[in-house]
Amino acid sequence: KIIQGHVEKHRPVPWLWIAERALLLSWGVLIVRSLAPQLFVGVFHPIATIPVGMFGGSDALRLVGLVLLIAAIALQLRAKWELGANWSNAVEGPTVREGKITAHGLYRWSRNPMYCGSLAEALALFLLLQNAAAIGLGVLTYCYVRSNIAREEALLSEVKGAEYSRYCTDVPRFFWKW
Repeated sequence: KIIQGHVEKHRPVPWLWIAERALLLSWGVLIVRSLAPQLFVGVFHPIATIPVGMFGGSDALRLVGLVLLIAAIALQLRAKWELGANWSNAVEGPTVREGKITAHGLYRWSRNPMYCGSLAEALALFLLLQNAAAIGLGVLTYCYVRSNIAREEALLSEVKGAEYSRYCTDVPRFFWKW
């Protein structure tokens, strides 16, 4: 644990930073491979031959996926803006700053609206790509999100105590109760 002024944080976990970057890179490769496979033919043959397991390719589902992706990105940006100085990233590790828990805006309805945005992005990308690989990456994204939430909740419980317990009682982890 590191204490700097009025900021308490745990040491960064390098594997989380690496996992986050690997997940983002995997999504990027899958998106490019799924939407523009002809880009890789003759240029980088191994990527061009990755099977993506298309499920039929409904244009209506792609449109829903695109709308959901835009909404998910907007949700994440809004949530980050509302967190303000309380936001921390994987590089600096989970951080708790002095002051009250953010409980306004989106944080009145969910303790983790940014992570809800990440999960919505995974669903949106599945709808856009409509392939088996997107399901696998969606599951990995969910596992990554749950791991981060567990670490952050443990830290907030330790540092904020009863204040955070009350917040957890009043506000669900996601926008839904389960």
